Amino acid sequence: MIRQYGEWMRDNWNHPSVAIWDANNETLDAVFAAKVIPAVRGLDLSNRPWENSYNGALGPDDPVEDHPYLFQKGSEKDEKPFEAAELEGMSGSGRAGSTPTGHVLINNEYGWLWLLRDGTPTELTRRVYERLLGADAKPQDRLALNAYLLGGLTEFWRAHRNYAGVLHFVCLTGCYPGAYTCDNFENVAALRLEPHFADYVREAFKPLGVYLNFWQPALLPDSIRRIAVMMINDAYEATSGKLALTLERKSGEELARREVSFGMPALGQQTYAMDLPVPRTAGACVLKAAAYTAGHPEPTISRRKVSIQAGVQ
Repeated sequence: MIRQYGEWMRDNWNHPSVAIWDANNETLDAVFAAKVIPAVRGLDLSNRPWENSYNGALGPDDPVEDHPYLFQKGSEKDEKPFEAAELEGMSGSGRAGSTPTGHVLINNEYGWLWLLRDGTPTELTRRVYERLLGADAKPQDRLALNAYLLGGLTEFWRAHRNYAGVLHFVCLTGCYPGAYTCDNFENVAALRLEPHFADYVREAFKPLGVYLNFWQPALLPDSIRRIAVMMINDAYEATSGKLALTLERKSGEELARREVSFGMPALGQQTYAMDLPVPRTAGACVLKAAAYTAGHPEPTISRRKVSIQAGVQ
């Protein structure tokens, strides 16, 4: 392992995207702290931190991983499934049972929503998609839901600021019938991402982050609904602009709108409670929060699918 780790580091230590060395994954073995990491750590002249799975942190500035797989609930028979609406009352502090530590946490696995590139569920997610969409769902419907929920989870974990890093699992991996996980490419050779993934998850990882803390399936017509919009600024400069909360038809027709000015310091965060008037008109809609800043032509957008219907509490 020491020889292989050293070769792996030499192959990658000048790559600009390497920020953390990850020694192992979901593994409990003292050999990494006792022998492997100390033998190779000095090879990296940048002295980047090392992640060491369930074994805990070795160096004073090393992070510890957490894998809060919320949608894993319900993947086993007779287990109560996780509902996205539960996110509204959660603090984003991770899962019970993660490695006890005073070190900073990184969230480098959190979806449990994998699909093969053709939209077929993996061995781990078949029950999840059967519950969410039914056994006869079309591949495109699964791919669309995958991106929608993965984007929302990414927004959620980032917005609550309990992790030093939120990392998507995984950029590229094996994808074949019987696989347990997969990536989100539509065409690997062309480096073309699945379009729904590119749409939703691209927004969720923008440095200026927006999270609609709303996951209800419906809104009561002719009512006022207070909605919390959480924002983060992962840039090293302060930023300000306009935050617009809108309710729109799928066609883009705007039914309601509220706007506030926002301002955040470098690496800051803020939550805005906004009262949105819900019209009498019933039907399927999109709730959208969009943050606009000067000098950036594209806003950061968070979206939720919702319907306006009578009888909603």
